[in-house]
Amino acid sequence: LSYIDPTKISKEVEVPEIKNQKEIAIENKKDFEKLLENIKKEKEVSIFFDYSPDTTRFFNFNIFSPTLGFYNINMEEQKSLLDIIVFDEAFNININNLKDFLEDENIKKIVFDSKNLIKILEYFNINLKGIIFDTHLASYIKDPARTSYSIKDLAFNIFGVEQQDNAYVNYKLYKELYEDLKKTDTLDLLINIEIPNSYVLSNME
Repeated sequence: LSYIDPTKISKEVEVPEIKNQKEIAIENKKDFEKLLENIKKEKEVSIFFDYSPDTTRFFNFNIFSPTLGFYNINMEEQKSLLDIIVFDEAFNININNLKDFLEDENIKKIVFDSKNLIKILEYFNINLKGIIFDTHLASYIKDPARTSYSIKDLAFNIFGVEQQDNAYVNYKLYKELYEDLKKTDTLDLLINIEIPNSYVLSNME
């Protein structure tokens, strides 16, 4: 993996308050394809998968960027009236529909727990690329003594409010943890050592 200059990660856009950020559900192919096209124009996006590591079963996928907003896609089998009428088939997104996006190294991705995500995606022959930040690893670097590093626990610890595990809250954590690691000169450790090591460890496991 090539060296990534931590100082060049975009920090210009302020993130709105959590309570003002509404989730937009993607429920048809047209909106899904449009979202994928729009993602390509983004400098950085936060992504989050709700999945079962033991069964390699994906429940949903959501993505956030300050300009695009917060989108969620149900990955379990579902039926959309619009798709049945227009395309004569149900709207059903699986992990392979996201392969090109996940393997595009030009789309900079903020993830949670890169090691496990890389490992489960490799099961589907998907090589996750473009990771610029991992909030799970960043929180460990910041505080190795913590006993829990879930998004919910981290968000409550930092923001003082209960939140769901999703891409928007992950982005909020990214903004906070980026600055924390920058102040302690550990940002380079995360980006150029810990994240590349996630690929090595996932392959070993």
